[in-house]
Amino acid sequence: MSLPHLVNVVTNKQNFLSVSNYIEFCKTYLEFIATGLQATIVSQNESRYRFYQYKEDGHFNITRPINSILMYGPDDLARIEKEFPKILISIRDLPKDNSESREILIRSIYTIQ
Repeated sequence: MSLPHLVNVVTNKQNFLSVSNYIEFCKTYLEFIATGLQATIVSQNESRYRFYQYKEDGHFNITRPINSILMYGPDDLARIEKEFPKILISIRDLPKDNSESREILIRSIYTIQ
């Protein structure tokens, strides 16, 4: 997967008509960042913030700050693919003290967006 291909997918609104479309793109992007980046830069002021620097096909651009505490990585795809939809369906019944489900919900939304 190349960055230009990802940009083409993102710019087509027809690719994002359902939550599952967003999850599928998130999966694709997380797989891409596992090997497709020039570098991951750690903020000097706040070590939890990371910046992704793209390779030449992305003109070596750098992303906005990414909160590494909230952003899932490629190893967490199962949570986004399996747990997030289940939690989303039953969100009204989610107990307020269910911190694990709430964390999955918050981190999944952060990662997907």
